[in-house]
Amino acid sequence: MNHGLNREQADLPRLLSVLTYHRDLIDHVHRLAGALTAGDFEALVIWCELSRQCGDGAGGVPCPVPLHDLVTATAIPRETVRRKLERLAALGQVARMDRGWVLRAAQLVGPQRHPIDDTARRMRDALASDASVKPGGTGQAAS
Repeated sequence: MNHGLNREQADLPRLLSVLTYHRDLIDHVHRLAGALTAGDFEALVIWCELSRQCGDGAGGVPCPVPLHDLVTATAIPRETVRRKLERLAALGQVARMDRGWVLRAAQLVGPQRHPIDDTARRMRDALASDASVKPGGTGQAAS
């Protein structure tokens, strides 16, 4: 039952929730780029791929990711990836090991952790308010 609303009007609360989530996600990416890579988005892509491929490793043991694997996964030229990794190492975000590159331990703590929790809380709240809004867009809670 759509209460006389077209599909776009009926989906408006859900769309607003999704836009809120995306806005928060983009804000978080900007904060991460500033905090982890001094604003270098290409370096952030490399850092994220390094995290995706290995993270902290099994049982806290670092799992080195070879330069070639990062180049292949990101489609960023080899020399650019190498330079960005050297810069990330100088910033203390990654370390070079014998068989590749690893993340430095516990990088997403402190100031970066709070925005992640905040984004999750905002999305949960937006979805909860979406579920409580009456069809018809009155903004009144359904009884």
